[in-house]
Amino acid sequence: RLLAAADEEYRDYLIGYLYTGARKEELLSLTWDDLQNGHLRITNIKTQRGYKDKYRKVPVHPMLAEVLARRKAAE
Repeated sequence: RLLAAADEEYRDYLIGYLYTGARKEELLSLTWDDLQNGHLRITNIKTQRGYKDKYRKVPVHPMLAEVLARRKAAE
């Protein structure tokens, strides 16, 4: 219901947040190079200093894959 009620302008971002668990800075810093073999490589913004893993891999949900494909085609 959240996605159905969201403004179209924000729906893609909500899908990104919901299906990755990424923080705002992490989601907005993604590049196409971070999409690898059906996974997103997300930089651990909050914990990257002194943390053993600079990145985490998150599987791309089919709904998120649709959003990414549409945005890539619009470039």
